[in-house]
Amino acid sequence: MTQPSLGASGRTERRSIGRLVGDFAAWCHTNHLQLNTSKTKELVIDFGRSRPRPRPPVLLEGAEVEAVDSYRYLGLWLDNKLDWTTHTSHLYGKTQSRMYFLRRLRSFNICSKLLQMFYQSVVASVLFYTVVCWGGSISKKRTHPDWIN
Repeated sequence: MTQPSLGASGRTERRSIGRLVGDFAAWCHTNHLQLNTSKTKELVIDFGRSRPRPRPPVLLEGAEVEAVDSYRYLGLWLDNKLDWTTHTSHLYGKTQSRMYFLRRLRSFNICSKLLQMFYQSVVASVLFYTVVCWGGSISKKRTHPDWIN
């Protein structure tokens, strides 16, 4: 679970977030849902400051929630700037490792139909998953030349 940091000033903001987290924990308990605090992370997205201000920890059922700068949710990497750099660098590495296998298959003289099938199912599926979230942020200056091969 990631906690948004919305407006308000320091202590008031923390109290309201603490109250929201407490209400959410109570709702989960009422509905027989168990929270796993070791998997819960806090990701603060704050466009107002260049340097993050120190924040007291968020407590969930008495356990401190770990604050992170980036978080992977359903295969999509979110970071505290929402600039998709983290996601695209992970995606680049994942795609490169899969392209290696495609090149290896080609070296064994596999027919082009099977190579295309492999590309569509193993490489393109990774590239196009969640592209609706991050694809609009691609600009010419950020495009990595190795992606075009």
